[in-house]
Amino acid sequence: MKEYVEKMIKEYPEMKFERSCLMSQMKSCKITDEDVIYSMCFSHPEGERVQTSGISDKTAKVALSFRDRKRRMEEERYNFLFEKYQHLDEEISFLESTIADIPGELGEIMSELVIEGDTWEEVCFSHCIGIHKLSDMRKQGIKYLIRAYQRRESMVASYLLS
Repeated sequence: MKEYVEKMIKEYPEMKFERSCLMSQMKSCKITDEDVIYSMCFSHPEGERVQTSGISDKTAKVALSFRDRKRRMEEERYNFLFEKYQHLDEEISFLESTIADIPGELGEIMSELVIEGDTWEEVCFSHCIGIHKLSDMRKQGIKYLIRAYQRRESMVASYLLS
């Protein structure tokens, strides 16, 4: 669990960036006509290939098929992006709220290190502490986070098993 918490702390800035990218992708979640045409060219035909009337209605079928395919592709893409966004947002929110719940100066220090992205030197200077004291406090903060993640994991497990 310690490795997971360390990974979350390390990847926090990248996760925030990815979340904002996913949000902008979801806002402009349009599939181009070329993508739809490409997918239609390399897909297998649906239905029977027997013509039942003397008049060909291929153009109408292609147009309807194109519209349906495009709508379906946009919906699938949006759902994929939304699921990724939701997962990332949940992880970021949990980390931020857990750090905010750490009491006292330890919470301030962890917030400055992780959420605000301050350097160790900046945190040492702003709190008038040495690098060894900061290292010890960071270890305490990580222990707090580990307990919180373990509680979350056990709640999820108990929910899934109930």
